[in-house]
Amino acid sequence: MEAVQVVRSRRKTIAIEIHPDGRVILRLPLRYPKTKIPEILEQYRDWITEKVRKFQEQQRQIPEHKFVEGETFLYLGKEYPLHILEHASRALEWNEAGFWMLKTDSHHARKLFLAWYQEKALAYFTARAKHFDKKFTDKPYQIKLSNARTRWGTCSTRGILRLSWRIIMAPPEIVDNVIVHELAHFLHQNHSRAFWEAVAAECPNYKQARAWLRNFGHLLAI
Repeated sequence: MEAVQVVRSRRKTIAIEIHPDGRVILRLPLRYPKTKIPEILEQYRDWITEKVRKFQEQQRQIPEHKFVEGETFLYLGKEYPLHILEHASRALEWNEAGFWMLKTDSHHARKLFLAWYQEKALAYFTARAKHFDKKFTDKPYQIKLSNARTRWGTCSTRGILRLSWRIIMAPPEIVDNVIVHELAHFLHQNHSRAFWEAVAAECPNYKQARAWLRNFGHLLAI
C-alpha cells in the first residue's frame, strides 16, 4: 500500500482521500486512537489499492500534446484541429474550423494555449456565474482561476469563487455544474441535503456531471 498521511482535525468522521499523484490521506478526529489506524487501513486496503491503480491508469491516458498540424484540442466539450500557419497577424486564434497558430516551438505553443484557455475561461465562467448568481447571493463576489486538476472549484467565505481553468475544455453542462456547485455554497457552507437540493434546482443532472468529471476530468489537459 502507498504511504499514508494522517491528518487530524475537529471533524467527527473518518475519511480517506486518494489523490491523482498517489498520495493517500487519512483524515481523523483529534482524539481518534492511534492504535486503531492499522485496522482502518487493513479494512480499506483493497479499495485504496484499486483507487490508486485507477489514478495511475488515468495518468497514462493524459494526452501529451505536441502542437502539430491536425492535432485536436478540447474547447467546451468539442475537439478542434490545430492548423499551423507560416504567417499570421496573431499568434493563436480560434474559430469553428479549429485553432490557428503561428508556427513556433512546442514550449512556446503550450504557453500560447494556456493563455488562450485562461482568457476564455475567465470570461465564460464570469458570464455563466452571472446567469445563475441571483438564485444564490445578492452580495458581490469575485471569480479567480486555479490550475487544479481534480478540485474543480472552491468558494471562500470572503466571496471568492476559485475555478480551475481546465473545465473550459469540458462540455457546457459540466461547466455549469461546477459553477452552480460553488455558488450554492453561498447558501450552505456544507454538503447537506439542503445544499444538494439547491444545486439540483439549477442542475438536475448534477450527479451525471460529477460522474463525468470523475471519469474524464484527467483528459482536461494541454
